[in-house]
Amino acid sequence: MKLVRTVMFLACAVTVLGCKQDKTGTTSTTGAAETTSGATPVRYMAATARITGARCDREVACSQVGAKKRFETRDICTRNEGIRTQDELKAAACPNGVDEKKLHTCLEMLAKQDCTKLVSSLQSIDECTTATLCLASAP
Repeated sequence: MKLVRTVMFLACAVTVLGCKQDKTGTTSTTGAAETTSGATPVRYMAATARITGARCDREVACSQVGAKKRFETRDICTRNEGIRTQDELKAAACPNGVDEKKLHTCLEMLAKQDCTKLVSSLQSIDECTTATLCLASAP
């Protein structure tokens, strides 16, 4: 099961690398259609990869990656936080994807988390809860 998760996560990372980046540094998905609610959907695997990246960026910024730190390497952080993100934000809860704008807000909130506090769960950040991020209607 862990091997399947790791393979899925790595496939997701490849998907994220395929996203287009504009001159402002904002990453966006290409070819995404808006939903009837006007939200732009992001595929579940791409969204969890972006959340994982933000979590590991925070760990690096908080000096928690390196020898004798919380994560010995960025790769270990990515693997562990990827599994944790997928455990907290279940694919079954987001069959229609994740709202792009709300995901962006969640990523901003993750970046702003205080280094003295360990973020226990995405569900502890209002902007990152399953109910907030997952699209309810079909795209």
